[in-house]
Amino acid sequence: MTYKSIYSLTILILISSCKKTSVPINVTIRAVNERKKPITNAQVYVNKSFEGRSNSQGYLVFQKEFEPGERVFFEVRKESKNLYYAPYYENLVLSEDKKDLSIKAILYSVPKPGIEKSDEDSSEPLSSEDNPSTQEDISDENLVATDPESSLQVTDRPENQEKSSDLASEQTIESLEKQDPKRESPELSIATPVIANEEAGSEKKALPDTEILAPASNLATTSPPVLTFYVRGKGEPVSQAHIFYGLKKRGQLKEACITNKMGRCQLRGGFEPGVQYSYLVRKRDYISSLGETTFDNNGKIHRDLKPGHSIDVFALTNHYSYRRGLTKVTITIDKKKVGETDEFGFFSTTYRGKRGDLIEIGLKTRQHLPQDFETDYIVGGNVSLVKYFSPISPEPVRIATMPAQIAGRLQGKTLSTFTGNLDQHLKSSLKRHFFNSASFAAVNNELMLKKTDTSKMLRKIRGGWNDDEAKSEIDAVLLPTVVVHSPMTLELSLIDSSGTVLAAGKESFDSFSDRKAIQKSVEMLSKKILRRFPFEGSITDESEGLFTINLGFGEGHSVKPGDKFDVYGLQSDLKGQKKRHARIGSLEATQVREYSSRAKVLHTEARSIIDIGDQVVFRRHQGESGNKMTFAVTDPDQNRDLSQANIYFQGEWIGATDEDGRLLSSNHKTGRGLLKVIKHGYETFQKETKLGRTGKVEIPLKRVSAYLRIDTEPQNLSVFIDKKFVGKTPFEKPVAVPSGFVKLEILGEGGLKNFKQVLELEEGTLDLTGDRKITMEKDFRSKATQHVNSGRFQEAVQLLEEVPPQHSDYLHAQHQAGVIYMTLLNQAAKAAAAFHRVTNHPEVKSYRDKRFIGSHINEGVSLYLTGQSLLKEGNEDAAAPHFRKAIEVLTQAEPHIRFIKKVDYQQAFDNLFYYTAISHQELWSLTQETQHLQGAETHWRQLLANRQPEESKTPMIKNANVYLKQLEVALNRTKRQNL
Repeated sequence: MTYKSIYSLTILILISSCKKTSVPINVTIRAVNERKKPITNAQVYVNKSFEGRSNSQGYLVFQKEFEPGERVFFEVRKESKNLYYAPYYENLVLSEDKKDLSIKAILYSVPKPGIEKSDEDSSEPLSSEDNPSTQEDISDENLVATDPESSLQVTDRPENQEKSSDLASEQTIESLEKQDPKRESPELSIATPVIANEEAGSEKKALPDTEILAPASNLATTSPPVLTFYVRGKGEPVSQAHIFYGLKKRGQLKEACITNKMGRCQLRGGFEPGVQYSYLVRKRDYISSLGETTFDNNGKIHRDLKPGHSIDVFALTNHYSYRRGLTKVTITIDKKKVGETDEFGFFSTTYRGKRGDLIEIGLKTRQHLPQDFETDYIVGGNVSLVKYFSPISPEPVRIATMPAQIAGRLQGKTLSTFTGNLDQHLKSSLKRHFFNSASFAAVNNELMLKKTDTSKMLRKIRGGWNDDEAKSEIDAVLLPTVVVHSPMTLELSLIDSSGTVLAAGKESFDSFSDRKAIQKSVEMLSKKILRRFPFEGSITDESEGLFTINLGFGEGHSVKPGDKFDVYGLQSDLKGQKKRHARIGSLEATQVREYSSRAKVLHTEARSIIDIGDQVVFRRHQGESGNKMTFAVTDPDQNRDLSQANIYFQGEWIGATDEDGRLLSSNHKTGRGLLKVIKHGYETFQKETKLGRTGKVEIPLKRVSAYLRIDTEPQNLSVFIDKKFVGKTPFEKPVAVPSGFVKLEILGEGGLKNFKQVLELEEGTLDLTGDRKITMEKDFRSKATQHVNSGRFQEAVQLLEEVPPQHSDYLHAQHQAGVIYMTLLNQAAKAAAAFHRVTNHPEVKSYRDKRFIGSHINEGVSLYLTGQSLLKEGNEDAAAPHFRKAIEVLTQAEPHIRFIKKVDYQQAFDNLFYYTAISHQELWSLTQETQHLQGAETHWRQLLANRQPEESKTPMIKNANVYLKQLEVALNRTKRQNL
């Protein structure tokens, strides 16, 4: 081999050895909404390449090869008929030792105008066929696990997720251009000066931007209280620490947040300021820490963790919709008592043994089953044991009866009779025929009616109630509905806290005042509902191959031979290292007594054993699974699906539609008969038809009318409902409009701002007159835009600065003024002051109001520009603090740019990293501080990573490359000096 060949081969080997090798990384994406509810079918993209969709728990798990140090762009999106979801974006640089990557993608949502708010994020409803009860934050993924986080993650039995907050009912005022009342308020502009196509280091001109855009106004501005946690250990911030919190009187710990790399995370909402809460901090290889303090809005809680290993035990029980801890459960380790569980069912102790030790953990309780539980475990780190117990005797279902509601057309005279008599008759009839059973307990409905009107109450019932106080006291509500036809129909619907209709029935009667007819109807309906309700019980004994369960034909449980039950207990994973609480099999009643039944096993899932203490749930639909009929209920006028529509055939309730407007049935009657659909706010559907065992039935419903009265100050303004002109104010007589969600628009005249609000109208009249009339505001921004378009920039900012702080456009006006100062008047100091007035607002400062993230970026850019101006004047001492403040502002904004719309994201990303890098570089030149040299390099490289060839031609990227080359010279010089 020649010398040249050897040399070439050596070069080839060196090049090959330097080439980065792709390594597989396990990626876990969990898509949730702002209430931590899993989102199903969320689309996941990696570097703009589609990877898949999330499952019913919001998870997508996949393996993908990446190069060490590669910058990866993650995107999670969700399309919805009813909601707008803000996409989730995240840029990550993967470290060389990265093997697993987990991302929690929070997609914030608001209802689409004219569409009823209905969370379509998929989660199994409470007491569904495969899910008898729910876990909110602590579940049984790993009954015995080495990782405390994994033991607190939801698996087969999803948490009873919080339903959507009622954004649609809140007043959202957006600017409408006067020339076009249909035009939506534009999105936020990142008003950065355009970088001229010049060499780096030369003066950069601010090019005029004649289109002044305002911040996005499609998010509600009313924000919940915020609490910040800071977790440290070994003197350093602790990331991935899981924080839980709760009230002792409710016995439930819920996840608050997970700390970031700075050891910090925030709890947004879900607590009442000024109230004492307990909180738990858990992190692998650290001792779990339980504390108690008062939670204050904008408060801070600091917690130091000690290194070590904990044995954490959770003893829990689930009562229909509510999971709570069991107190005073005795805990033993290797047969020795070590303590008892607290009000949350929690116990923790430090383990001082060795890895690999075999220990036995025991739990003992007197009032629940199993009374004794033991499990062995080989210690490999932190131990987390989550065990569910069942009551020895079935606990009653706590039910609140709501005021009766109307469906159909009702005259005023009839309405007064209805409100005067029916609720009284129903109350006495339900007490006699429904609550006479020990299986149901009547509770006060005040928690459901507190501080709310009828329409909000109905929305709460439809979407599920996320009020912890209500959840802890009310398992379900009984909602009476009267269908006004001839004859009249009384419908009773039993609805749980997740918004699922558990059972329903209907009966006809002749008059609101016919007490006997109403009593007879309630008696018949009670019998139907008792046979449909998914009662929960326990396995209490086993003998001769049969199990005894504590549900019989007495106390209203109405069990019959042949009835089937689903069983929930422990199931091991494939390796036998972890256990979770899941549906593990099914039973069939063979012998039925008054208070108990004997049942045989129909099915047992793999790696599970049915045992004493396991929970059983009465199947609502006793028919065998197989081919099913699909019922689809829609509102064709609104092009949306309808949930909670009760479907009847031949007089019997088949079921209620889910959040997708679908009902699958395999146990309905077949043949010809009357198909009837009842849905509040819609005309009752009735049709003679023939049903088979399979197929699909599409059922369109028509909304009934509601009425609206409006007055404005000033008057004589044009009113539009769903973009249709309905008249001018004031409305002397109520105007008929469709019920449900509608978009109200009032056109301002004579320099007034347009008004827009999404309303939900129930049957009846919404009165917006008198004290509730709409007062119009002066339209400063439209006039300012006219000045800008005419080149009168100074007049525009003077007008914008006149906007008072109480005006709904105040923050938008300050943002707009900042844009003009920075891009049109070249007055960076005034621009920084204007943007600071926006970012200093408490909601914006804490990033709870995400409409103004661009204002934070613009403030940072303005501060950099003021520093540049001071440098040109030779005032280096004054310039340095401006660069430092620019870095501080931009660094704080960096984690939040993922909330910016996709169309604006790249611009926001580029501006943020460009001006952070150049501010660091200026400070390095002024101070020679190494941290700024490193900060500049990091941000230049992040800015330039994964650029397309055409992007390298832009002035910003050209300048960034030049700055980085200049920086590399300084870096190399610094490295040589340190050798």
